[in-house]
Amino acid sequence: MRPVEGNIADWALKLAGAIVRIASILWLINNSKQISSGPDRICADSMQRAIEIGRYLIQHALAAFAKMGADEQVEKAKWLLRWIQREHLVSFSRRDAHQAHKGLFRRVDEIDPILHLLESHNYIRPRSGNSNPRPGCKSSQIYNTNPVSLLLISQSSQFSESQI
Repeated sequence: MRPVEGNIADWALKLAGAIVRIASILWLINNSKQISSGPDRICADSMQRAIEIGRYLIQHALAAFAKMGADEQVEKAKWLLRWIQREHLVSFSRRDAHQAHKGLFRRVDEIDPILHLLESHNYIRPRSGNSNPRPGCKSSQIYNTNPVSLLLISQSSQFSESQI
């Protein structure tokens, strides 16, 4: 999975400068009658309002990057959700998820952040006690799929940031 153009980290590095520029604009709007050139200092109120705007921009950037496929973890989570739907899985093991997606996750531990992401958004829930023992294999965490999530997944082939 390749990010579209750069990634969210590149965008975030530019956010502080954008907030300072926004604060300068807000200061100029509030003090336009008193100045002949730009501000030497920006008041705390203008800076606070610019930071609030910056926080608003973060949420929009995260949603936009997710829509563009720039967030690799979200894309992998979507892939795993489509697998759950396609296989009609009421439950599955960590091992099963890895085996079905070896091309996406070379090592078993690479799937853990994706499972945690799906768990944090209530698509799946770990079952108490690791079971699913197989002869000669370690036990593997079992996950139950949220029945409501299965319905949502089957009703839409598109996933939005609000769902992940």
